[in-house]
Amino acid sequence: MRSVCVIVFWLLALPVAKAADIVVLGPSPLPDPLDVATVLTIGRGTLRKMRQNLGWAIGYNAIALPIAAGVFEPAFGLVLRPEIAALSMSGSSLIVAVNAVMLKRLHLPAPPSVGDEADERALEPLSATTP
Repeated sequence: MRSVCVIVFWLLALPVAKAADIVVLGPSPLPDPLDVATVLTIGRGTLRKMRQNLGWAIGYNAIALPIAAGVFEPAFGLVLRPEIAALSMSGSSLIVAVNAVMLKRLHLPAPPSVGDEADERALEPLSATTP
């Protein structure tokens, strides 16, 4: 029975996933507004990391590639041996990968605390009061 439910779920969810830019799945059938804030936070953090990695790669390539190619050898006598250039390129790739992994340290919005008095009052039925 469970496999039938999973198949039906995927048959129903697939058109929704194709039509939407972002699909947030969860245990509740109703969307949670906190999920939207979480998705936006993750998206902003990802774009920030992409810009940082792009800046690092452009900066590295603007400095290290001309040195490795020998552009500065006639004027300054500055040249990198191929082994050192390959090691520095590997180091650059490592820095970009570590920076991308740092996205795990992103602070996401905290879920509402359970048992809060305001939450309990919000769940209470409205009482009919007569003036």
